[in-house]
Formats: sequence, C-alpha cells, structure tokens
Amino acid sequence: MDVKIYDKLAKKYDLATKIVSFGIEEIWRWIFVKSIKKFIKNGSLIDVASATGEMAKALNFNEMYLIEPSSEMNKIAMKKFNGNWIKEGNRYIFKDKIVIIEDTAENFKIDEKADLIT
Repeated sequence: MDVKIYDKLAKKYDLATKIVSFGIEEIWRWIFVKSIKKFIKNGSLIDVASATGEMAKALNFNEMYLIEPSSEMNKIAMKKFNGNWIKEGNRYIFKDKIVIIEDTAENFKIDEKADLIT
C-alpha cells in the first residue's frame, strides 16, 4: 500500500469525501451511528482504516482504537479530538480513551476486545 497518496490527500480528505458522495456519506454515517447506538450505547471500538477519525468521533465510545497507516490522516484525527497526545512507538494515546495505531490493517496488533469493529 502506498501510504504517501493518503498523506497527500489528508488535508482535503473530508471535503473530497463529501463532494464525491454528494453528501450521502454524512447521512449514511448518521444513520449508522443511530442504528448502532440502539444496541451499544458505549463500549470499545476498533476503527480500521480510520482516515481522519470521522466515524470514531461520531460513535464516541468509551474506548476507541483507530487503525490508520497515514501519519497525516492521524494528525487530523488527533486535532479533531482536541487534547494532549502521548506517543508510544507507533501509538498515540489520549486520556487512555483513544488510541491511534499508525499501522496497516494487515499488520496491527491489539490485545483488546471490542464491542464494534468498523
């Protein structure tokens, strides 16, 4: 996978997604979150290929693990969650609630269990 492409797109990713989907992506996310919250109010989320963290932010679970290989996408996600992040290897941790793992779906390792994987 060529992560450099996603690094280049990161700053315009959210806008591009809205344009390309004609706004349907936002509606779809709202419907998805509303549906999921009927069954899981809080809990643990693993969001694979999390991009800029839009889905994780919308779900707002107690514990969230965002898996994303693009460092530029991760920087944007960290800004969305406003806080002081601690870097530990390829992980960025915020208040022991949110962990961003800078890795690919094929390679990341996590020992945690999840209530939802997206």
